[in-house]
Amino acid sequence: MKNIADALAQSAPDNVELLTKRVGSILSLNLWRTSGTSNLKSQLLEVASTFHCDRGGFFYPLTADSLKALIKEMEEVVQPSPKTKIVLPKDTSRFVFDTVAMASGGLPYSYVLVDRPTPDRTQDLKSCILHALMHRLDTHSLLYPSTQQSTVNDVTARNEPKMEPPGARRRRWATKLRRNAGDADTTKQSRGESVFDAAVHLLLPLDESARSEMLRLLLERRFLVPFIIPTSSEKPFHCDLASLGLITTAIDHDGEDIVRANLATDTSHMRVVILSNRTKEESTTKDWVEAVFHVRSFHTLDCKSKVELTKTETAAEIGWGFLERGDRDYVPVVLVHVVGDYRPLGGFIQMFADAVVLDEGNGGGSSSCHINLQHGTLVKWSFADPDENPFVESSEDDPVFVESLRCRYMTSITKITESLLDEIEESQGRKRLPLAIIQSSDVHVAQAPRLDLGIIAKKTIFAELRSQLQLQLVFAQESHEVIESQRKSDRMKLASLQSTIAAFARLRQELAPDIDRHDIIMLFKDILRLESSSSRMINLLDLERWLAQQCEEEGVCARMAYREARNVWHKDRSKTNCEILAQRLRDWDMKITTMEHLWRELSHLYIVDPVNRSNLTTFAAQHLLDGFSFELMDGDAGTMNHAWIRGILRELHKKLGTARLLVLSVMGDQSSGKTTMLNYMFGTRLRTSVSCCTRGVSMQLLKCAGRDEYEYILLLDTEGIRAPEYIGTENSVSRDNRIAAFAVLPADATIVVMKGECTSTVNEILPIVLSAYSASEAAQKNGGHLPSKLLFVFNQVDLAEKSKLEIVADTLMRELNENARKVEEIRHGLHLVEGERKMSIPVTGVFDDLNVDVVNEEGSDVRRLHYDGVEVHRAFELPLELRCSLRADELRHPRAQGRPVCTKADDAVLYNF
Repeated sequence: MKNIADALAQSAPDNVELLTKRVGSILSLNLWRTSGTSNLKSQLLEVASTFHCDRGGFFYPLTADSLKALIKEMEEVVQPSPKTKIVLPKDTSRFVFDTVAMASGGLPYSYVLVDRPTPDRTQDLKSCILHALMHRLDTHSLLYPSTQQSTVNDVTARNEPKMEPPGARRRRWATKLRRNAGDADTTKQSRGESVFDAAVHLLLPLDESARSEMLRLLLERRFLVPFIIPTSSEKPFHCDLASLGLITTAIDHDGEDIVRANLATDTSHMRVVILSNRTKEESTTKDWVEAVFHVRSFHTLDCKSKVELTKTETAAEIGWGFLERGDRDYVPVVLVHVVGDYRPLGGFIQMFADAVVLDEGNGGGSSSCHINLQHGTLVKWSFADPDENPFVESSEDDPVFVESLRCRYMTSITKITESLLDEIEESQGRKRLPLAIIQSSDVHVAQAPRLDLGIIAKKTIFAELRSQLQLQLVFAQESHEVIESQRKSDRMKLASLQSTIAAFARLRQELAPDIDRHDIIMLFKDILRLESSSSRMINLLDLERWLAQQCEEEGVCARMAYREARNVWHKDRSKTNCEILAQRLRDWDMKITTMEHLWRELSHLYIVDPVNRSNLTTFAAQHLLDGFSFELMDGDAGTMNHAWIRGILRELHKKLGTARLLVLSVMGDQSSGKTTMLNYMFGTRLRTSVSCCTRGVSMQLLKCAGRDEYEYILLLDTEGIRAPEYIGTENSVSRDNRIAAFAVLPADATIVVMKGECTSTVNEILPIVLSAYSASEAAQKNGGHLPSKLLFVFNQVDLAEKSKLEIVADTLMRELNENARKVEEIRHGLHLVEGERKMSIPVTGVFDDLNVDVVNEEGSDVRRLHYDGVEVHRAFELPLELRCSLRADELRHPRAQGRPVCTKADDAVLYNF
């Protein structure tokens, strides 16, 4: 490859296509098309894969710089740089974790989604950790209830010894020895279990998809996660790269855009490893994690909360750290914190680190670091009072810059930050995390088989992918025609409606064979056919992440065009600008393809041939049981594919039998916090689309534990009503009414979320929906009463002003009843009647039974949703806790006591409202 690169550089320096083709053919011939396996070949395949090369060659253009980096990494594999091999005496009594469960599949993602009662920390710490993570609760108050977190002064006192009067030290130790002699056993019993160890024991029995969800939740709240742990297997340490590879985390902002990165594949950010020559209890690294890098970990909380520390002698945590460059300006870095003795991980640190920060303890000197770095920065710190000037131990020509700091702890925070920021852009040619781990002989890597998306990526033009999925586009056109005919009561269109529907059906029949053979659709169906729940989940997550990444790149121009139109519309909200804004939004949306769009195509393939494609509804039902959300109402068509949903419900009924079900929905204005509230209440990960917001109506099925009334909860997450991009458009009102109807009528309970004190949207839409319901067949069966429970939740309100909130709630109830009566009067023609005759005709208020009690919320239908005790990350203002006075077990209602998964009566309610 070197020879080819040199030859092409002279003969065709700008021919990137030729370079890509020649190098790709060499790698394909020598790596993929040769028989036999070896450790060297496996490592070379890993390097080639990280540069997006597979059997068919490269699926991105290979630049000269990329080729140089590729050659450098392959040379490192063939002839690795000398590494420091540290031989430690074998200790048969060392503490290890049992990783057998990780190799045997483990518990699936649906296991962590089970809706469980609140656990007791003293009885089950692992369940308590799971509860805190899934519901985004404050980990410190929940997992360390009887302790107080150390303050900065506590840390300073621990790391900086103070001058004491003569004899004070001797008297203090004598007192301590007497106290320990009397209550040593009591002290030992009072210390709680290590949360770090409990977290590892929670993660080990899970499969990669479930573990990735736990790690994702920790990384999002700026925690380091357990990364390398000791094991009893052939290699002394175990590393779970498969789970890390599934996680993409928001780490920075670029204007209005969020920068996301993956720890397993990132090579653009500086890697920092922090180590200590001192014991876990005495080490300062646990304090640097927060003070220098502005993140936390279970080990750092264990240390500060005075509970038992991890029993292992060596472990490592990994995550994103943030160096403070200025006021509210942070630089993300990949941070590895080695807990305990770092020497057994010397090979990995040498291959991985751009910078090492070492707590030398009371020792110091040039030989105090047992890692022989080949490049980068080494910062060594030891305590000194007063501060001494930094000392550079390396020469200008050395590949490793070595700086020695002797100063107080508080000074070390600033000095270490400055040293790392000075070197932030210096490191080049970083190896991806998998390669650094694989080349470390002491760490076993757990990796799951993944999709090979290279060939499909080369064939697919992602900017045109949505337009190629034509069945859903035809359905959207058909739905528009049907809705318009019914809404305008156009007799001519209504008369020809059946022939129009038949014409669309014939068009779908013609398009179906080509769609069925589309590469992406075939790949999607292959994944859904996988027998293993874990394999399905992992590959679907890979596909989801891959689609998001490709479409994000393709949608940049469309996003910018939408933002320009939005800015113009904000200045001049004319009808023309509104239409342009809506068109730009549609253009942007057509650049985005998600799994929902793939499911839409499968749904219409099923409609075309439900007999021969009956397995598609089975796949969809299993998709819900695996823990994924699923589209109930097509957000683009504005309606539901009835036969498809009926087929899924029948399959669910086969799988769940007579299991009792609670249907809980949420509705409200766009960006009022609906999806966030459901995620916090139930630990779900209902996601917004890549473009802007939740579209249509999504559903997610959750299994329940410890509840007598029902065994499953079906969540319905609806698109926000009164979305700014639709206001003023022709169908905006009817669209909002349909979404509200989907939210209220099929549900046992509906949470109506209002942002702040604004209630106008709810006042106007709800009465129309309920009035339409009152004229339906379902209403007649229920005696005219709404069979679902309505709960009104005020989000982002000031709890200190309860009296003001009480006035708002009372006004809401009064206006709801007034608007409902007006709608009923119009429906019955009473708006044409005047005088005493009108007053004598009774009109039933559908909201008469609502109970409003802001002071005592136990039996009230109005609740407050608020941020309380929110932990805010200084770099991103990421709220880590959302407290809500509404709990799932409070949804007590006659229908909320449980019903079969699918019955004929519910079918009628679902489809005929």
